[in-house]
Amino acid sequence: MSTQGLTRVAALLAVLLWSTAGGAQTYPIKPVRIIVPYQAGHDVAARYQVVSFKSPADTPAIPNQGNNVYIFPAMAMALFVTEAKRVTEDRFLTAAQAIAEQVNEESLAAGLIYPPRERIFNASLHVAERVATCIFDHGLARVPRPDDVGALIRERAYRPVYSE
Repeated sequence: MSTQGLTRVAALLAVLLWSTAGGAQTYPIKPVRIIVPYQAGHDVAARYQVVSFKSPADTPAIPNQGNNVYIFPAMAMALFVTEAKRVTEDRFLTAAQAIAEQVNEESLAAGLIYPPRERIFNASLHVAERVATCIFDHGLARVPRPDDVGALIRERAYRPVYSE
């Protein structure tokens, strides 16, 4: 077995042992943070463990991982519609600010740092519009700026509609 394989097995065993050993303890008074030493997609054991956490009110913990859900698809849409010449760091800051604008007090109180998943599509459109606007503002687009950047984003957006 490779070193990477042994590391994964060791991490899985640590998560499993930790979950069974801590079962009799009271709920932590501070946030529990799990640092997973793998790239996205190789952290299945930790993700499985997180969804099994319960708060004192017996409500499930809500995973808050959002780059692959909110940031990257919206960034890709903005780059696609503007045909941007390059991507700079401030486009990601713009995307983060656009996500933050959409988190209300109710979501924050529930422990969410991203908009609820029911709003992923609209949140992504908002982020893409903000990033595309920034690209146009900085002269990085290869296409002419439309009168309504949001309309351009909505027109080009893929809508996942499935038959029942």
